[in-house]
Amino acid sequence: MQNDREKFSTYRRSLLINIAALSTLTTLPALANSTSQINPPYTPQDSAIFSKRKNHAVGQHIAILIYPQMVMLDMIGPQMVFNEAECNIDLIWKDRAPIATDLGIPITATCTFDEYAIAPDVLLIPGGLMGGIACMNDPQVLDFVQKKGAQASWVTSVCTGSLILAAAGLLKGYQAT
Repeated sequence: MQNDREKFSTYRRSLLINIAALSTLTTLPALANSTSQINPPYTPQDSAIFSKRKNHAVGQHIAILIYPQMVMLDMIGPQMVFNEAECNIDLIWKDRAPIATDLGIPITATCTFDEYAIAPDVLLIPGGLMGGIACMNDPQVLDFVQKKGAQASWVTSVCTGSLILAAAGLLKGYQAT
């Protein structure tokens, strides 16, 4: 008989395999209908249009803090899973000016700190060492994270994003690794 740790490991492995299969299956129809034409360049207006298409009355509200020099994969991985679950995802930063990630790829916030008035179901902080250190020393970022963290049902991070949560005081009384 398996012990609890082995059961959890088996369950986790099975879950990851199913998520990978689901994400692959969701791309097949798009590949089948693709053309050789290159898509037009992405514009900041595209993210606003995508955000407006979502029905904010349905689904979980996910607030993802984005910031300069963040690790893009730490945002995109969870964002893909939340998107498949038909959650309402907002990428949030101080303003809507494009910011450069660790890869130098610019991303644009769908919502600013001042515009984001709802209580999120999930607050997610991606990692990024140098950008994270800057956020830890930014009173405006810490204030936003503290307020939204207090309102969120779940507060989570990826990698060094936990340092921002700690700087905002959201890990006090919790064990974190």
